Amino acid sequence: MKDKEDRWDEYIEGALFAINTNPSTTTKYSPFYLLFGRNPRFPFEAEKSEITLSDSDDIAQLIQDLSNEVVIREYIEQTSRLKDTLFPLVESNIQKAQEKQKAQYQKKKGPPVCQFKAGDTVLLRNMLQKTKKGHKLEDLWLGPYEIAEIKNPSTFEPFNKKGIETAINQKLKTVQTGKYN
Repeated sequence: MKDKEDRWDEYIEGALFAINTNPSTTTKYSPFYLLFGRNPRFPFEAEKSEITLSDSDDIAQLIQDLSNEVVIREYIEQTSRLKDTLFPLVESNIQKAQEKQKAQYQKKKGPPVCQFKAGDTVLLRNMLQKTKKGHKLEDLWLGPYEIAEIKNPSTFEPFNKKGIETAINQKLKTVQTGKYN
């Protein structure tokens, strides 16, 4: 593989074709099948065509057949029926896979437990400092703030909303003016 390191771009099309033609473990169908409604035709599967086009009249007839409105409508109806039957199956497969993944996560990590309750005082992680230049001058935590409401075991209602907005606006003002406390 060492001798092919500088020629990796030559293998992208083959790798992409392999990915698109293999069934997904989540959907149970290949991306190619979901996109085109049929399985791909591999080069070694291609049969020699029975049609031999010898003159321009044969080619014109073939083009006319392919552009026939009845043939096009039939293809559209067939594709629509396939979509109507296939997509609910795919959606069901995705839902089952997500439930299985969630169960595996819960088995490994256990159910989420929130040890906070309404009225507790907490600090808020300052995510602005991760996305801006000069983050070394930003505080890692904002607050303290009071929790207003617990939504479910893993999340809670934003802390005192007015307090958060005030803190964020305060940070933005200090960045704009260049004055730090």
